Amino acid sequence: MRQIGRKIKAKKNEMRPELSMKKLPTEKRAFISEKQKWLNDMLLDAAEKNMLKRAERLLKIGADVNAKNKDGWTPLMEAAWENHAEMCSLLIENGANIGATNEKGGDAFGNAAFNGSTEVCELLIEKGADVNSKGKGIFMGWTALMHAAQNGKSKTCRLLIEKGADLDEMNEAGNFKGRAIDHAEKWQKFKTAEFLERMESVQKLTGKESLGEFVSSFRECTQ
Repeated sequence: MRQIGRKIKAKKNEMRPELSMKKLPTEKRAFISEKQKWLNDMLLDAAEKNMLKRAERLLKIGADVNAKNKDGWTPLMEAAWENHAEMCSLLIENGANIGATNEKGGDAFGNAAFNGSTEVCELLIEKGADVNSKGKGIFMGWTALMHAAQNGKSKTCRLLIEKGADLDEMNEAGNFKGRAIDHAEKWQKFKTAEFLERMESVQKLTGKESLGEFVSSFRECTQ
């Protein structure tokens, strides 16, 4: 019975990569680590450049879907920044962490909102991103709506409001603290500020709970 127990334990250990790696010679461990880094770097590059077929192959042969570069960016962050919706979908299907943050505290959702990647924002929300989630680090308290407003992305602001973004949230970090409309005004994104001002007026009539539904039913043309 003891021998059977030892055999079962040995088989379990064989299934645990971290234990198997410890038994390998130092040179072989270094080779495997270098190969993994190469795969991860290739996936980060493929995500940024929207090379779907290459990304699929890399994921199949062991690239880490949540690998990070020196700045803490994951493949999903790269794809979201570049508005590669199909790439984002592929990465999420393969286990990409939507809520992962980089060295500065930013995430894929914030990246997509800042660059006006409306399609990616909608995808991330569908896949579980909280429309009012807040950044960390230097982006402490920043919501996706603030990022979009700061860069004058009115269409993205509209989508986020439709999905329930809170106009009254304020960021906690940075030299300037304020609501989404305040950030739009500070960075002289006046058309976006005007749009948000109209949304605030509508919110006074509909109430915060009904604002998103109202905006969704009344799509006005914004840039």
